[in-house]
Amino acid sequence: MKDLSSSLEIRNLEIRIGSGTQVRSADLVIEPGRSMGVVGESGSGKSLTALAIMGLLPETAKVSGEVNWQGENLLRASADRRREIRGREIAMIFQDPMSSLNPAFTVGFQIDEVLKFRLGLKSKSQRRERALKLLSDVGIPAAEERLKAYPHQLSGGMSQRVSIAMALAGEPKLLIADEPTTALDVTVQMQILDLLTEIKRDRGMSMLFVTHDLAVAARVCDEISVFYAGRTVEKAAASDLLKHPRHPYTEALLRARPHDSNEARKKLFSIPGTVPRPSNIIKGCVFASRCEKVFPLCTERVPEKFGFPSGSADGSYARCFLLQKESL
Repeated sequence: MKDLSSSLEIRNLEIRIGSGTQVRSADLVIEPGRSMGVVGESGSGKSLTALAIMGLLPETAKVSGEVNWQGENLLRASADRRREIRGREIAMIFQDPMSSLNPAFTVGFQIDEVLKFRLGLKSKSQRRERALKLLSDVGIPAAEERLKAYPHQLSGGMSQRVSIAMALAGEPKLLIADEPTTALDVTVQMQILDLLTEIKRDRGMSMLFVTHDLAVAARVCDEISVFYAGRTVEKAAASDLLKHPRHPYTEALLRARPHDSNEARKKLFSIPGTVPRPSNIIKGCVFASRCEKVFPLCTERVPEKFGFPSGSADGSYARCFLLQKESL
């Protein structure tokens, strides 16, 4: 029997805001204790998918499909049920740590509030002890002093560590990290990535890691889903996807990465064209207008998932007619 203790399953997710469709039939599965990277350009629907899981989309958004958490479709859950899950079962780290920290209150006060209302700890001394342990777990030195600090007194990396500590305070089973290293310098980025990997391993959590960088996703994730124009175009084990990309968009993303030092003087490859607007009506493959390998069928029909062997827990696939041609 399938273990639903900390599994997330998204099927045919569609998100419409205004006259545009930002997410089109997105699929995602995260097995218990596994980490999934969601990769794609800006506007591909990565962050909106994360917000849909958390129930944090704007009221004007029209959402359909399934977001199943432990077998329960969250899109049908009541507002009270979503609040119960948020922070306690599923927690999220945002791109800019300063957006999730209140500048008017100390670090200690903000962690204390989470422990009081999410875990229901009534003892102040118990909450303080727990807060110190959380700060220690995320690698913050002099935790006693940091509890008294205000967010503006912390560096970017330290602020993100505090945000991670707050996310972990409710002891979630799934941690969503939405480009958590974008606002940090390279050295601190690596520290935060290593920290998230360690936390996920030690706590046995599942993790959804949103990023635009395939190399970063491969560093911290077991599997990677590639999003384009709101649709999942490829999913595979991280190591396999980097070595053997099947979808032309995944190939293009890998070509666009910076080269080794001996190729530093070469001009970086860029994908021609732009991501389709959400208001565009797309007939056929969403990547067809920018694909170097496009052929007539690509602009006429939407490609179905085409599976292939990989180390992915839920099976690997790409939405591309080229794979179907190769199998004929």
